[in-house]
Amino acid sequence: MSDGIKSILENLKVKNLIISMQKENYINFKEIMEIANKRKVNIIVVKANDEIILDKSSYIKILYPTKVLPHSDINNNSIVAKFISQNTSILFTRGY
Repeated sequence: MSDGIKSILENLKVKNLIISMQKENYINFKEIMEIANKRKVNIIVVKANDEIILDKSSYIKILYPTKVLPHSDINNNSIVAKFISQNTSILFTRGY
């Protein structure tokens, strides 16, 4: 998955990168942060209970991970989020 993010950051215009806290010594994480900083991408680090307001009726609620990294395996710290807009909600679970 991180290779896909690197490719997107390198080849497309990205305004914001929403990530969860990660182990800073993870090599792919370092590379992603270097690319994002070089391309001046706004990095938003989220944890459980954070909300990202999209407009006056839509937002994303972060459900996982918590502030403290619960797992040493980076895949187990993937973001789980719920998109909410008026009467509609969509759960986004982690992916590989």
